Amino acid sequence: MTRRMKTALCVLLIAAILSATAVVLLSGSGNGYETVFRAGVKSLTDTKSVAVSGRVTGFVNGGKKLDVELYSKMNGSDTYELEIDHIDNEAASEAYVFEGKRYINIDHENKTYQSYDTGMDSFTFVPFTAGSDEDDGTDTIIKIVKLFADFSMGSAKNQFVREPVSGGNRYEITLKQQQLPDLAKLFLELINETDLITGASDGYFSVQYMDFDELLKKEHFERCGKEMDERVFDLYHENRYLRDAYYEFEREVRQKYTDIGKQAYENGCIFVETDGTYEVYPSRKEMYIQRLSEGKPLKENMSPLDFPKNANIHFVHGKFDVSDEGYITRINLTGKGSIQDVAGTTYEGEIEILFTFDDYNKTHVDISALEGYTEKEEQKTPTKTVFYNETIEFLGKKYFVHYSEMVEE
Repeated sequence: MTRRMKTALCVLLIAAILSATAVVLLSGSGNGYETVFRAGVKSLTDTKSVAVSGRVTGFVNGGKKLDVELYSKMNGSDTYELEIDHIDNEAASEAYVFEGKRYINIDHENKTYQSYDTGMDSFTFVPFTAGSDEDDGTDTIIKIVKLFADFSMGSAKNQFVREPVSGGNRYEITLKQQQLPDLAKLFLELINETDLITGASDGYFSVQYMDFDELLKKEHFERCGKEMDERVFDLYHENRYLRDAYYEFEREVRQKYTDIGKQAYENGCIFVETDGTYEVYPSRKEMYIQRLSEGKPLKENMSPLDFPKNANIHFVHGKFDVSDEGYITRINLTGKGSIQDVAGTTYEGEIEILFTFDDYNKTHVDISALEGYTEKEEQKTPTKTVFYNETIEFLGKKYFVHYSEMVEE
């Protein structure tokens, strides 16, 4: 399984599981439901600063495919952010935003960093201000979310269990698939009964090229007996006559295979190899099924999960800690589900999300950790403009191309 397929699989499984876990944030029974909702609102609207730590892990068929650790301190517009990817060789991303300046590429070994004025390009923690004198629309937004939650959660509201913990209460909920709210069930039905969820539905003719540029080179050789000058791909736009010839060539090649495929199936699919050989299928879905069953390769941006089916949520479990002061202090969500690809292969997925929230309105952000560090100046390589005058042959005709590019001195 390629890295891209693994990523796509994780995304689909996580999306399916979160379609259920998302309801946990806004569901419960009686006081539990109202308490968790009010605590979420208070944590957003009555917070000047907070420290957040979290970890998200995901497994597919027992193998860990996702493991990201997050830590953040926020105090108004000043922030500290740390993200560690434990799957990708412990790759870490660290940054500060302090007094309008962003500090990035922090090198603790050499004690250097880079910085720039944030302007409008960085995230800053600016909590909502419900009930403020200014009408910013926050109260209306909260009411809309509450109405939507009340409407969509249905019987899931009746599953909350309260347990006293140190400094507050824990509200816990477990849902199996038959207990999910109607909205989550509809999402699963959308996956299981249609292909619309991926935008990969059939009903139209499709041409899939393994490598279109290589196919063009092959078609060029067949037409004029010469290898195609690969500079055409980069420079055809520098000469309008060459550009027109190239676009017409592309159009003719595409039309050729469309006509071939439509002779067999009006709404089918044709898969064209780099050497120009092809196979025609009744649909895109059938193309996936046949090629996978025969062990034939797919193009790089294709995945058997483009047509998911039989998505199931085995369970969703949530724990929410609410402090005596009415703030969310801990969120722990776990879920397990499964999904099949177009060929019927089943993937079991598990996900756990754990976040803790500390030091509400007491968190302080500074850059004392960078004391003694120096700013690393960006090394600018001297460049110059070079002008080129070249002749490119394409389909037996020669075209004069004049262009320029920046190169190192």
